[in-house]
Amino acid sequence: MAANVALSDTFDLWRTRTNQLLMYTQTQGGKDVLHVSNTTNSTSNTTGAITSNGGIGIKASAVIGGDVLTHSGLTVTKVSSLQGNTDIGDSSADTLTITARLDADVIPYTNGDRNFGNSTWRWGTVHVSGIAGSNSSASLLIPQGTSAERAGTTGAIRWNTSLSRFEGNTGTLFYPLTDTPQDQDGDTKITTDNASDEDIIRFFTGNNSTQSTERVNIGNSGNVSIGTGATLGDAMLHVGGTANVTGTTNFTNRVNLKGNTHVDGGKWANVAVDDYVNFATESMTLDSNTVIITGNLVVQGTRTYNDTTIMVSEDKTMVFGLASNIYSQSDASSGTITSQRNNSTETHGLSVSDKVFITDAGTSGLTAESIYTVATVPTTTTFTLTGYSGSGSFDFAKCHTDAQASDAGIIVPGATVHSIRYNSTVGKWVASDGFKSNGAAHFTSTIDMDGDLDIDADIAHDGVMTHAGTFKTTAGGSAAANYILRSGDTAGTSTWVAFGIYDSSGTRLGP
Repeated sequence: MAANVALSDTFDLWRTRTNQLLMYTQTQGGKDVLHVSNTTNSTSNTTGAITSNGGIGIKASAVIGGDVLTHSGLTVTKVSSLQGNTDIGDSSADTLTITARLDADVIPYTNGDRNFGNSTWRWGTVHVSGIAGSNSSASLLIPQGTSAERAGTTGAIRWNTSLSRFEGNTGTLFYPLTDTPQDQDGDTKITTDNASDEDIIRFFTGNNSTQSTERVNIGNSGNVSIGTGATLGDAMLHVGGTANVTGTTNFTNRVNLKGNTHVDGGKWANVAVDDYVNFATESMTLDSNTVIITGNLVVQGTRTYNDTTIMVSEDKTMVFGLASNIYSQSDASSGTITSQRNNSTETHGLSVSDKVFITDAGTSGLTAESIYTVATVPTTTTFTLTGYSGSGSFDFAKCHTDAQASDAGIIVPGATVHSIRYNSTVGKWVASDGFKSNGAAHFTSTIDMDGDLDIDADIAHDGVMTHAGTFKTTAGGSAAANYILRSGDTAGTSTWVAFGIYDSSGTRLGP
């Protein structure tokens, strides 16, 4: 310092520097700079160029060119600035208490390489206005644990490792916070990803997490399945069980019933449709006194059974023995007919020169219940008719040949078979039994009989009657004694008349 005295100094300089040193020992201190040329570094509170057994008070700024080591607390009463790298504490046992509020951002040294707490020492409640700025490879990790480890106040969220779901504390229970709505124990739920991106909504119910049963699913095609388990529906609505409908059910297109269909109750069963109703069933039971069909009834099965005792029909004609099903409302708008059944185009199976029977002429101009010939067959679903170029639509069926139609007719089974059937060989109807007429019989063509003809009434015949057997006729009852059968008029009417010996007055003498 300036009070150091060198051997070359004059006495006056020595005196001056000595007085300066004495001034530093006084309360007011010295006016000059205190300079110590000793460069010994301080490694403790007892080493260095300057050591003091007491404290050092500095009223102005202090600039320290090396590290500052304190063996006690460091208290800063004014605004402080720590520049450069700063380490606080040298072990995990050290603590840092910050009472003041932070007035700047807290930014990590490297992006995504520093943690806030660790797996052992976790922060409690963290109050933030929001979390933003996450990069694409980072995520927010929240507390996790089993169902038995649930804890936290209202509003707390966690990951449940037992149920593999997010859940939040409502104040009374932990409710699931997932894209899978579910109940408390997770057995009743709705899932959208039962497998990787399967795009199927599944509905489950159950009574615990190990007994969860799939009740309904909606497939990625839009089909809704009820009661089929995990199996997807094969139609827009697939019900794997009984469906009870208490209100009106309206169908705007076809209705296909597969399996047993049972309609009962004390009221009407109304089915309102704009198109066809198809019953493709092994068995269908209608428990009703009366079944009313206000539209057409088309039966396409191979067998039709009628167990009624009385059958009444308003139809004037009955048609049997068609070679195909009925093609209904077939389009004939261009003169070329497109075969249709149940409002859908189907193959007709026709060839040129085949015969078709028109069951319903519709608006086409054809004659109903008539036979027409196939002229051309452009495709398997189109054809034309000889002499027809109309429009509209009609119903038709393919006809058999006469040989194929042979033996068709009416059969009444009794002790033996009683029938009236067409025979293509003779070109006539053949009856298994004789005919009895209680009224007049009128024939307009030749009658060829190979057996007896027994007639109890008049015969009106305008042609030739050829008979190879016995011809018997009875007029009025049994013949009396002494009566003879006589043809009394030109029509051949026979009467029983008495015969015998009479006198000139008409009195019968005998026998």
